Amino acid sequence: YGDDGSPIGEVAYFSNSAGAAYLQNRWLICNGATLSQATYPALFARLGLINNGGTIWTSRTSGTTTTINALTFGSVFVFGGNSGILSTSTDGTTWTSRTSGTASNINALTFGNSLYVYAGGGGALATSVDAITWTTRTSGTSSAISSITYGGAYVYVSTAGLIASSTDAITWTARNSPTVSNLTAIAFGNSKYVAVGQSGTIVTSTDGTTWNTKTPSIGSNAPGPNGLLPLTFGNSLYVAVNHNGQISTSTDALTWTARASGTTSSI
Repeated sequence: YGDDGSPIGEVAYFSNSAGAAYLQNRWLICNGATLSQATYPALFARLGLINNGGTIWTSRTSGTTTTINALTFGSVFVFGGNSGILSTSTDGTTWTSRTSGTASNINALTFGNSLYVYAGGGGALATSVDAITWTTRTSGTSSAISSITYGGAYVYVSTAGLIASSTDAITWTARNSPTVSNLTAIAFGNSKYVAVGQSGTIVTSTDGTTWNTKTPSIGSNAPGPNGLLPLTFGNSLYVAVNHNGQISTSTDALTWTARASGTTSSI
């Protein structure tokens, strides 16, 4: 119970003249906001996680049979894929096809600073404020862009160690890269950009401009020659996957622990 005697997790309707001030920091407004498990441990202990932490999935109709390569969320969900397909959804259930402005494969999507950005084959890159109308931008490369992220600056990675950054997703600057390995994925978390690639290559940066090579420890399941593939960050943890179903996690992008994924298929 809370300190006002109400059961933790109770949903109630209030009608009063004091408005939100009446809540007195004891109640949370049901407005669709994301709540931190670390901030509200008692609430999560009472209610649990949605779908038991993502263990229950419902198949949805994407509206395409073309390979989907990337997904992001801003105010709406957006996916992109081969041949420039791109669709949006407000709920992750019903999807609407959009005109991306490219026939190249869309390999990567990100959202940051109120802007959606996609990148892909042949250096294709475009921006949108609503994920519906897209403006083509000059990425500065003709190589396929494999991944893009935002962490105060937009940063993409590509083949032969190519890294470029931008403050507005319009003007891009190639950065000195500490590797010539193909970089396959990039993420931002814990105030740090982390890019991964072939043969277990990991490079990091605090500003997206100056990059350093890390010598990772990934335990007995070291990455194969194709290296680490998708990479993401959440709940203070980096998660990277590899061929054959390998998953590795790290809190600092240096020491990695191999995890059992339950599959030997490529993720």
